[in-house]
Amino acid sequence: MLGKYFLWIVLALCLIAFGFYLITGTPLFHRPESIHNAANDNSGRILGDEGSTYNYPSSTKASVQGKSRTGENLSLFTGSAGSATDYSSRKGTSSPEQARALVLLEKWRRSQNFSGMDPVEEFNTQELIDALHHGSAGMGEFYSKVLEIMKDSSVPLSAKQELLFILSRTATPEAVRVMAELVPMDLPVELKPELYTSISMVGEYFWDRGDLFRASVPVLELWSQSQDPEVLNALAAAMGNIGNSVTLDYLFQSVLREDSTLADIRNSNDPRVTAALLGLEKVRTPEAAPFIAARLQDSRNNMEMAICAGILASMDNAAGTQYLLSWIPNADDSFAAYVPDIFQRISPAGLVYLETVNLRSLDFRSYPIEQAVLAALGLR
Repeated sequence: MLGKYFLWIVLALCLIAFGFYLITGTPLFHRPESIHNAANDNSGRILGDEGSTYNYPSSTKASVQGKSRTGENLSLFTGSAGSATDYSSRKGTSSPEQARALVLLEKWRRSQNFSGMDPVEEFNTQELIDALHHGSAGMGEFYSKVLEIMKDSSVPLSAKQELLFILSRTATPEAVRVMAELVPMDLPVELKPELYTSISMVGEYFWDRGDLFRASVPVLELWSQSQDPEVLNALAAAMGNIGNSVTLDYLFQSVLREDSTLADIRNSNDPRVTAALLGLEKVRTPEAAPFIAARLQDSRNNMEMAICAGILASMDNAAGTQYLLSWIPNADDSFAAYVPDIFQRISPAGLVYLETVNLRSLDFRSYPIEQAVLAALGLR
């Protein structure tokens, strides 16, 4: 029975395929070349947004591949050094996340009313920030449009300032790269401080720390390339905000010098050194506490120990103070001079924790350390 109608079935399928080709211009059983290429990409690259690779600069890559001091896997980012982000070449690739972000960007433009469009109701900035931060791929066209807006001299300063805030809080590699591209440009003098502040605030928002690991890549690229003191100060603050073992290692590497004191570092003529110290002194994220505590435990350098102890004291929860109190009884006499400054920096959460601890019961190895701690807390 089937054989009787077989030729008619084949003829019908051929007619359907031919009709589809006439309407769409594409063979019915065509395999897209991009899918074919993706399936056969044996380069070993780690693909990022829209198939891009994440690249550390050559000076950075050697020290971040492998594992950090805390054992964190750092081989995520590979590729050639110093590659620039080409948004324009990636406009053809899109995604549902980008489509939504472009709609929100258009609403934002209308809320600013700088392009002659009818104003709309008040814009929810956080909605756009969330869409960008959680967007996984295909956002090249969006960031290209943002860069065009930032370069457009007809766009009011207030609109550009708000857009910088959005980029800063978004904390994606692409958002950081847009701000990086703006650094050497001839921006209005009023906008430059806003740009530096926006870079310094990357990682300050309460995103999951794992999400911020990607944002550290362009931050470290800029850090390795820039000599501008204001840019370095902003980047060091961002590195401290991100607060993972990679960014903090870079700050420590820039600060630590043989036979140097904290006063020497603060008065250094090297803007990278002074910026790195400021960045370390601003670390507040509790997630950095285990890494800092491990570094404090391993160190035999009083200056490094003082920096680590100061960071733990300043942290926004009791964990930093707990780590500090577990270490300080083992410090030797030579560290006593640093104790007053460190214990004056203890955060409110740390002070609450100290009220639950009988400091006199701690087994101090050094009498000068014990007396310095008790005096700093008004207990002597």
